[in-house]
Amino acid sequence: MDVTLMRGRFSKSVLGLALIRGSLHARVFKGKEVVASWDAAGPLAGIDGLREALEQVPEQTGFHGESVVVAIASSQMEHQTVKMPPMRDRDMEAFLSRKVRHFAIEGGRQAWSWHVLHGGRTEQQVALHLLPLPLMHVFLDFCRSHSYQVEQVAPLTSALGWSA
Repeated sequence: MDVTLMRGRFSKSVLGLALIRGSLHARVFKGKEVVASWDAAGPLAGIDGLREALEQVPEQTGFHGESVVVAIASSQMEHQTVKMPPMRDRDMEAFLSRKVRHFAIEGGRQAWSWHVLHGGRTEQQVALHLLPLPLMHVFLDFCRSHSYQVEQVAPLTSALGWSA
């Protein structure tokens, strides 16, 4: 599978990790070029399989940088559309933080992000992306154990401009 969604302009080496429907893909970017790539064999066996696959990434890609970006498209994610009145980003974040508590996902606590789908004068639609914290912690723990810095974690639906 060709994973080019995280392609961008990077002045230093960046490790791009994509978890797509149970498969892990790793790419090392330098400038606009992909300089190394590796795909884990077959679908991963849950959180433990993801952990094991991530541990192979540094050796398989030869990555020696610090920056990591993560993109996730997983059945464990929830996506909700919320209609709300127009407001400033700071107020919107507080409003959505309260809304997130109403959406229960498997695994309890969750990480979340949002983006505006449609903004109008009287109403806007916002996409909420909810991810179980245990899944997020697998990536964070991997990065911490290798002294990597997580630059961004993004749902692929957001990167693709998902809309309801």
